[in-house]
Amino acid sequence: MITCKSAVIIIDMQPMFVEFVLTEERRHMIEFQLKIIQDCKKLGIPIIAMEYVGFRDTIPELKTAIAHTPNSFFLEKEWQDGFYCSELSAALESLGISENLFLMGVNADGCVRATAKTAIENRFQVFTSEHAIAQKHGQDKNLLWYKENAILTDDLSKIV
Repeated sequence: MITCKSAVIIIDMQPMFVEFVLTEERRHMIEFQLKIIQDCKKLGIPIIAMEYVGFRDTIPELKTAIAHTPNSFFLEKEWQDGFYCSELSAALESLGISENLFLMGVNADGCVRATAKTAIENRFQVFTSEHAIAQKHGQDKNLLWYKENAILTDDLSKIV
């Protein structure tokens, strides 16, 4: 078990979903996520990458960076909510994660929000950044929901 009580959850950063994010937004989101992954290495924060079953692996640039981050791994999911019928709760418990989750990924108004809702129900404080999440075709990310229910920040050190 690690001593950090926080984790980063990366949701559905798979080609099938990522390719529908507008090009410029996609580039900025991936760059930001790579920065967060580097911060995880420095701060000792584990990463759990959730992959929707049947939609291939996480995009290569993120997959490689995650694979080189201690205490980080990939889990499969079959539903929008990363907690539902997956190993996410057990993985968080085995890592000793009990306080904060920083969520990144697509789609902000679908899988990311569904996972955030359950995290809140399970008494986690949820964090994200408008740069860490995206919605397909430039659609609204529903940032208002995140502002009302989570903490928006670009600074990962706030969750340690």
